[in-house]
Order: sequence, then C-alpha cells, then structure tokens
Amino acid sequence: MNEKLITDYIDQHTSSYVKKYQFNSYLKKNDHFYKFHYYMRDNQLQEISIFFELNDYDGIQTTFTEDINEYEKAAIITDALKHIKKINHNSTVTPKQIKEFIKLKNFYNVTSEDIVVILNYILYHHGINQKSIDIFYSCYLNHFNDLIEQKDFHQCLVELTAIFDTIMYETFWTGTFNDYLDQQYYLHLFYIKTIFNIIIHKMNTSVLVYKDEIHYLLSNIFHYPRFTLCLLSSIDELEIDETTMNILINTVTITLNDLEVKDGKDTIEYIKGLYYYDLNRIKDIVQELFKSITEDIIRLLNHDMQVTLGKYFLDKYGYDILINAFALDYDSYLFSAFKIKDIPVEYHPILKEQLKKAIYYYKELLDYPDTKLKALEQIMFINRLILENFKDTMYKE
Repeated sequence: MNEKLITDYIDQHTSSYVKKYQFNSYLKKNDHFYKFHYYMRDNQLQEISIFFELNDYDGIQTTFTEDINEYEKAAIITDALKHIKKINHNSTVTPKQIKEFIKLKNFYNVTSEDIVVILNYILYHHGINQKSIDIFYSCYLNHFNDLIEQKDFHQCLVELTAIFDTIMYETFWTGTFNDYLDQQYYLHLFYIKTIFNIIIHKMNTSVLVYKDEIHYLLSNIFHYPRFTLCLLSSIDELEIDETTMNILINTVTITLNDLEVKDGKDTIEYIKGLYYYDLNRIKDIVQELFKSITEDIIRLLNHDMQVTLGKYFLDKYGYDILINAFALDYDSYLFSAFKIKDIPVEYHPILKEQLKKAIYYYKELLDYPDTKLKALEQIMFINRLILENFKDTMYKE
C-alpha cells in the first residue's frame, strides 16, 4: 500500500460522522489488495455483515457487496485504511504462507505485524468464534514457546502487545429488550492464561529491562475492567514462587500507580488490595464490583462471561455479596443467572426475608403508572421463585 495515498485519504475523509458498521476482520491478499468484513446489529441484535474489497492500484478503489450511503462508506474506508496503515511496512506474510503455518502448527520468521495479519486471516475465513481462536493458538503457542526457549523475551512482549491491540475492544449494541456486548478477548482467555503461565515460570528478571513494553501491555489490559477481572480469576490458581510473585507485584504496582482508568476504578482498587494483601480494602470493593457484574448480567443478552465471573466471586468471598446485591434494588432477575437452588441452604432464611421485603417494595410501586408494569413483572417473578424454591416453608411462616 502507498502510505502517502493512505494518509492523504484519511486526512481528506476524516469527519464527525459516527459510522454504524464496525470492524470485524480483514484478509490481506498482497501489499495492494485487501478484503474486509464489517458488521452491525439490528434492534433484535442480529448481525448484519457487509464485505468489500480495497486496493490502491490506481488510487484508493473499493467494491462493496451492498449499497450504503456515501457518509457510511467513507467512514468505513477510512477506518479500514487505518488498520492497513498499522501493518503496512512490517508485514510480508502471504496467504500461501499462512496456509502452511496452519498446516505445520507453527510460525517461522514472522514479525508482530505478521501475527496480526495471520489472526485476521483466520477470523475472516472462520468468523470470530472459539474455533478460529483455537486454530490460531494451535500455531501461536508453539511459536511462542520457541521464542521463550531462544530467550527472545522482547519479541514475546512485542507480539503479545500486537495481539492485545487487536483483541482488546468492547462494542455495545442497544436492542429492543436487551443490550449486547461484542468483545473478542473472552475467547482468548484460556490461551492467555496458558501464556501467562509460561511467562511466569520461564522468564527471569532480565525481562524487567523492557519496562516500557511491560507498562504498555499492562495498561492495555487494565483499561478493560471486565477482562482484567476475568484474567485474575483465571490465573488465580497458578503456582508462583515468592521471588517471582514479588517481582510481579512490584511491576504491576508501578503500572497501577501511573495508570488513570476512566471506567475501572473499582477493578484497579481490587487489584491493589490483592497485591498489598489488604483484606479490608478487598471486602469493601468486592461488593461494588459484584454490583457492576450483576448490572451487566441483567442488562446484557450475552452475559456468560459475567455469570462465570460472578460465580468466581461467590465461591471466593461467599454468598453474602449476592444477597446484598439483591437488597440494593430488589431486581429479582438476578436469580435467573444465579439460581437459588445453587445457594447454600444456610443463606436461605435471610434470602427469604429479602424476597418478602421485595414483594412489599413492589406492591407500593403498583400505585404509580410509571412503575406499575415493572412492579407487576417483578412480583410475578418473585412469586415464581418462591414457589420453585420455598413453597414448603414460605407460606407456613
């Protein structure tokens, strides 16, 4: 691609228009020809895809599979060119080579930009799903282990940064009844845990000379509180010796002290509590974190990640946080994610009392037009919960 041509097009077409279609993946055919996949979601949260080809053989030329308005088209092309610009100079891998890599289950003589091109190649052909991620890491983990054995720790960090720059995003869609969160990082979580395990046990203190790379990588992670908490829960069982743990704590603490995260204050405070062994801080923050998790569960149609994270907190800190979260606003739909039958029986008496209070709370809201429908729905659902879980005792008290 002609960098001047790309830069000029981006400068000329940058506007305040907010595009509807979001980036999915691309296929690099050669240095001058790309295929792109963009998508959006409708009010029912169903995915609507659009594909187009882009080349610079004679200026910036595109061919779209669907007709879209010129403002949307210009915004999509500008965004696509920004993706190309990131990898334009340092990626030479071809589709033929990628096929061989996948067949051999390893990468050879690749740059960090090549890694991004390979990942996008797989996503373009197979979609953003667990199958695609499994294919990618079936190759990348072997390549990563080779770098570790060669003690090329700098390249490890550079490649991980490139991968995280690609997968770390969150796109919210508003539907008629629920919202939807598109994110790719959760699909990578198992493999990121595996990579962290390799790093922790194979890297030595010499890696700390790459402070800037470590700082950038950690900053990228911590800017996504949902992912940070999932990552913590997934590596909680790793066995780490005291020396390595102290190095890790010091490195993370330095990053946290320098970091300003707009929407992740509680997550950052929780991590600090863990690393400073401050149990009082942890107990205060976990309740707030669990509140955020339950809000996501109720709000989002695809909330598997939040349910898994919520169960982690319940197992680690006890079911009091669940009952307290319910008592905050009496949203009984919380128990559609965390089943009452899974709650230890010693918590049932206080839970029954809270359900009773919730019914009285919503009975008062029936008198107001703005809240009558919601109150009726909640009362019906609470009665259903009672009949399913406490019918033998609730109405005998």
